Amino acid sequence: MVVLQVPLSRPTIKEQVTQSPNAARLTVLILANALLRVAGGAGGILVGLYLSDVAKKGARVDATVVGIVGAVSFGAELVASIPMGVLSDAIAPRG
Repeated sequence: MVVLQVPLSRPTIKEQVTQSPNAARLTVLILANALLRVAGGAGGILVGLYLSDVAKKGARVDATVVGIVGAVSFGAELVASIPMGVLSDAIAPRG
């Protein structure tokens, strides 16, 4: 006689992560990347709105200012990526 065991409840998140850690990590990675992309796009829009508001108030906003703001934004991301990666590996090592 074969007895089938039917789980009485759904597995918890901790059980799901321990059963398939790569799938859970991939989901978190995709969500974090999507959040980063949305934040970057929103930041670009907000900087554009800010510069247009400054120009409406009479300040001179030329292409140099717009270029410098963009360069500083991407430069900050570039400089912060290495320490943040090291910190990420210290908290949750790969592999």
